[in-house]
Amino acid sequence: MSGFQFLAPEWLLAAPAFLAALVILYFLKLKRREIAVSSTYLWKKALEDLRVNSPFQRLRMNLLLLLQLLVLAAVLLALARPVSSFAGLEGRDHLILLDRSASMSATDGGSGRTRLQRAVDEARAIVDGLSMNDRALVVAFDDQAEILTPLTDQRGLLHQALQGVTATDRRTSLRAGLDVARGILADKKIHSPVVTILSDGRGGSVADLTVPKDVPVHYVRTGETGDNRAIIGLDVRRAFRGVEVSEDARVFATLANSGGEAKSVGVDCFLESELIASKMVEIPARGQASVAFESPKLGKGRLRVQIDGTDALPVDDSAYAILTERKDVKVLLVTEGNPFLERGLEEDKLVRKDADSHVPKLDPSQLVPDDPALRTFDLIILDRVEPKSLPPGNYLCIDALPPFEGLRTLANVPMPVVVDWDESHPVARFVTFSSLDATTARRVELRKEDKLIVASTRGGPGPSSHRRRDPRKKDHEKGKEKGGEKEPEAEDPSGFMPLMFEAKDGDRRALVLTFDLMKTQNWPLKAAFPIFLANVVRWLGGTGRDERSLAVLTGDVAEIPVPKGAKQLTVTDPAGKKRTIDLKPGDDVVRYADTSRTGFYEVRFDSSPPTFFAGNLASLDESDIAPADEIPLKSGPVAGEAKASDTRHEVWKLLVLIAFFVLMLEWYVYNRRVYV
Repeated sequence: MSGFQFLAPEWLLAAPAFLAALVILYFLKLKRREIAVSSTYLWKKALEDLRVNSPFQRLRMNLLLLLQLLVLAAVLLALARPVSSFAGLEGRDHLILLDRSASMSATDGGSGRTRLQRAVDEARAIVDGLSMNDRALVVAFDDQAEILTPLTDQRGLLHQALQGVTATDRRTSLRAGLDVARGILADKKIHSPVVTILSDGRGGSVADLTVPKDVPVHYVRTGETGDNRAIIGLDVRRAFRGVEVSEDARVFATLANSGGEAKSVGVDCFLESELIASKMVEIPARGQASVAFESPKLGKGRLRVQIDGTDALPVDDSAYAILTERKDVKVLLVTEGNPFLERGLEEDKLVRKDADSHVPKLDPSQLVPDDPALRTFDLIILDRVEPKSLPPGNYLCIDALPPFEGLRTLANVPMPVVVDWDESHPVARFVTFSSLDATTARRVELRKEDKLIVASTRGGPGPSSHRRRDPRKKDHEKGKEKGGEKEPEAEDPSGFMPLMFEAKDGDRRALVLTFDLMKTQNWPLKAAFPIFLANVVRWLGGTGRDERSLAVLTGDVAEIPVPKGAKQLTVTDPAGKKRTIDLKPGDDVVRYADTSRTGFYEVRFDSSPPTFFAGNLASLDESDIAPADEIPLKSGPVAGEAKASDTRHEVWKLLVLIAFFVLMLEWYVYNRRVYV
């Protein structure tokens, strides 16, 4: 890299013209008035001057001319504002952390430019100021960090990386950027590092993070105002008409005002492109307010709630949701008779019934696994039925094991006592399994991929019946040999065994109950059972997953249910960018992580009609855009700076000083020639 640069190089371009003009002055002839004299004896000196000033004569060596050229050159160089970035032989390594989160899209400052654009300008100044032995790397971060360049002294590569940085609609995590920087600082090959954070400083607590004391940390504070209005929450609920669930929806939006004055704003509710309703809302200073919309027109479609007007951060002025029609779940009950299941399913308004308001039921003797009609059901319940094969689908197996390789029953255990259950599992929502009172249950050997949901003792009441243990925790000790039979690993911890577990095999998913509902003491008659059954219908039937996949926060993972037989998924984000994913047999959910934009994402499987899910910022912290005055690190607070520290030094003052001394020398030479 060059050790000198010029901040006003246009003066260098003009230098040849100025220097040439000075030289031309030495060619010009002085215009003199002719006067008759009696003798030329006293005018010899004047004649010599006359010959010197003759036009187009040969230019002779002239010390005054050289000194004047030197003065003019020094002045022109000073006007070009040369800067030197020489910082020694070893150089320094600059770590540039550039915030690209949603708040960096704010256009405060009066110039109409975003915070990110101004931060990129500061980063460019750092790159331009690198000395001949300096290196730099660029890290862009929002809620996660990305290293855009290696440590390099190539300014072109660094400028190219900065040119490609665009703001996302994700939240800020200063920790993500600083963690990357701390990892790089741990490298012993790094020389005299300098960390520069270009951000508005709003990105969660980093007070527990430290940076080595010998590493300078600069925080270039970007942003000026904290005045902003935002939608920080959007909730859609079905309305109720008596005991019936209506197709109408109620929309609840939460608004926030981070400014210092109360604001009255208009809020509009759109379904697709139709304006459904509009309301005025008063939001207190640095406070929140709520608004609700209810209309018969809020049926099915893409919903958008928007704040009228403009503010510094437009990305949080809108929130999005998907309204779906109530979807019935097609359930097939395969049983010889189970009044608990039949009544529970018939009471569930989400389960599709036949013309007589009964759930479709099939006798086990009539079950044909190869029957194509089985594929039309969202959920098949196998009550004490163990077919040798099953087609792809979702199954609830009660006192029965699905024909999945590796699953087997070891024994029947009397009077199992529930020890603990996985409260995070969808079928366990709002359910207390402590009242489950099975009289007998199967002791099943689980596979590594199976998920334990409800754990019990191996039979009989005892001290362990009062213990609580998380069934998701696995014991890594090997099973012990007993009578030549090795204890299965899944039931080994503290004598526990599964009463309920989840199993998968390719395109087949099953929830297995290892006990008979008809042989419990009274669990199907307790309040927990209908809630449990409703959870099963919504989870295995797909409705629960569909609802969870309708909206995500930007940066979070969207779970997209995969229809049976789908081979390819195409997701189009709100900006029009498409991504195609090839699916494998057995994929029932695609976890899509590229959710960096707010708006509607189009989802299309193969050539099927598109569906949508919504992405929202919905972050109070991100919408509070007032820039932080400092970043509080454990190693010491880092105060904000208006500009990036420039390692270059202007040398125009030295050039002006040189020009002055040369001018004095020229004056001395001229006067000596005249008076000596």
